[in-house]
Amino acid sequence: MHGHDFFIIAVLCFMKDCLILIGSMTKALQAQKILEQHGVKSDIRKTINSKDGCGYCVFAPNNTKNAILVLQKNNIKIKGRFPLEGFS
Repeated sequence: MHGHDFFIIAVLCFMKDCLILIGSMTKALQAQKILEQHGVKSDIRKTINSKDGCGYCVFAPNNTKNAILVLQKNNIKIKGRFPLEGFS
């Protein structure tokens, strides 16, 4: 993936639902708890990345932009954002 491709994906994720890649299960649980404290409903989904092995994403339906802002304000490192298509 080229840098400009990632930018396009990131912009798309602000316009519709996407998975927010957090990394470890521990960090994903921490992110989910912070989102809950801010009134953002979310769930955790496991992803498989051939480069890094397994990872975990947070999914906040209809509230991706707010979820990202809340996580950033609470110093949760976001490793990536991916459009929901192609994930189950």
